[in-house]
Amino acid sequence: MMARSSSIKRLDNSGVTVDTIVKYGLKRVTDWTRQELSELRSSKAPICVALTNGDFLVATYLVKKTAAGWQVNDLLFNDRRCAVFYCALTHLSKFNDADEMIEIDRKLYTLTFDKNLFRSRLDNAHLNRDQFRIDLFSSRFDESKAKLTQVKQDLEKTLLRAKYINLLGTLT
Repeated sequence: MMARSSSIKRLDNSGVTVDTIVKYGLKRVTDWTRQELSELRSSKAPICVALTNGDFLVATYLVKKTAAGWQVNDLLFNDRRCAVFYCALTHLSKFNDADEMIEIDRKLYTLTFDKNLFRSRLDNAHLNRDQFRIDLFSSRFDESKAKLTQVKQDLEKTLLRAKYINLLGTLT
């Protein structure tokens, strides 16, 4: 004789099982969650939901992870935070701040690329023992690293400003 599952045990003589109650409860929770999310998505305040596949739903925008970066409509971002905040700011009609996110993301990508390029060229110059190229690429590498640090600081300032002034100010 096979053992009976505990989820099929009857609660009383009315024929209601634990499994039936769980299914009913899950349906109620699912319906409530759908209703609440649809209301939140249509509200003025942006909501950010992380999806299971790594994408994000921000207000009415989908931030999709691709091999090249983070795609929002026809825009491609390299920094996830810039993409998410761009969507939130656009949803709130803060277009100047949203454009600033695009600008910072582009600078961040360019300077990261430059830093990596100069580092690679500096390493090759060391292998070839070419002192002129070592000096040249060392100074360019240091300069690009300093600019990148500054742009990262600007990004953090912009994110804080967007987070605390623009976004949270609309919720009150």
